[in-house]
Amino acid sequence: MITSCPPSNPTLPFKAFPELKITSTATPAPGDTIMLEFTGSGASGLFFSIFTGLDAISVEITSGAKVTLPSNLTGTVYGVVSKTAEKVTDDVTVAGPVVLQFY
Repeated sequence: MITSCPPSNPTLPFKAFPELKITSTATPAPGDTIMLEFTGSGASGLFFSIFTGLDAISVEITSGAKVTLPSNLTGTVYGVVSKTAEKVTDDVTVAGPVVLQFY
């Protein structure tokens, strides 16, 4: 997590969002239900948006900050919490990213 930079450094070309953690004890696998931890995790109407290759898949976050991962995930994917299941932009991103690897 980036906490500070020397004043002489240029501004970073991206926005730092609040941390997103997967709190499930087992290593996640496609099709598993996982638990997320992030600031505002009690809010409703949020989605876990997963970036895989050129595609993005959004899954609704249910009570208790739980998400069921799609069963077709492979390789390295990135996930963020977003306010919409549609196109994910900085304006709708709540937390993340988190990296998941599936073999």
